[in-house]
Amino acid sequence: MDGYLSSIALIPEFNLGITFLVAGQAEALEDLREEIIATLIPDLEVAMKQQLRSVYTGPFRYQDQRSHRVSDQYRVEFEVDAGPGLLLTNWTQNNTNFLSFYGQLKGMPANPKNWEARLIPSNIRYDFSRKKMITKIETWRLIVVRKGTKNKPKRERIFDDYCMTDVDGLIYGGSSLEEFQFSWYASEKAIYLELPGTRTGLL
Repeated sequence: MDGYLSSIALIPEFNLGITFLVAGQAEALEDLREEIIATLIPDLEVAMKQQLRSVYTGPFRYQDQRSHRVSDQYRVEFEVDAGPGLLLTNWTQNNTNFLSFYGQLKGMPANPKNWEARLIPSNIRYDFSRKKMITKIETWRLIVVRKGTKNKPKRERIFDDYCMTDVDGLIYGGSSLEEFQFSWYASEKAIYLELPGTRTGLL
């Protein structure tokens, strides 16, 4: 005898939670969840990427605290594309291509076209009183992704696989090289980027 089934889907990237209630067969619950979320996510993702593009892309560069001169000696840039999170396109440390070096540390192929580095939100954030200079800090994590083959078939369903992501695999001086912290000074756009692993602060 079929009964009543329920499921809760939490999608923290969009601050979204959905409750599904079904009377009948269990397969109906999976189909309903798939159809509703597959319909909602594309529109939500477009809005989210527009926000990412206006808030996080940078560029973030080093600024001398005394002379206030801006230098490309330390520079970080992101791009918002069709992939998850933020695509890291430039990571320069002391005039060195640190992005390429990071790929070597992670065991990626020598050809940079075969992999990419992406920032994913950790949902760790700190909000402060507007009386302070910094009003908000968000922590993101860097991961590397191998690019798949062009002939790889597309998945037919959203919920069809188990995915696991490993972060903070590289530690230097007790801090993660893969931690990126965005800060706000009473502004809608992130204007300060801190990399604890390399002891670098960029504006």
